[in-house]
Amino acid sequence: MSARLPTAEETTARRIGASLAVLTITRVATDTAGRVVEASYRYSPVTERTHC
Repeated sequence: MSARLPTAEETTARRIGASLAVLTITRVATDTAGRVVEASYRYSPVTERTHC
């Protein structure tokens, strides 16, 4: 999980302010042999109602 400011492209696409932080979560699940079986990426603007 990380927090950062949005890129210029994200502010336009998401219609959010440039000073509004975004949270990103990257998750990778592997099997017992180490092969990737699931990968996900979640992106969310941080608002007063965002809870982690």
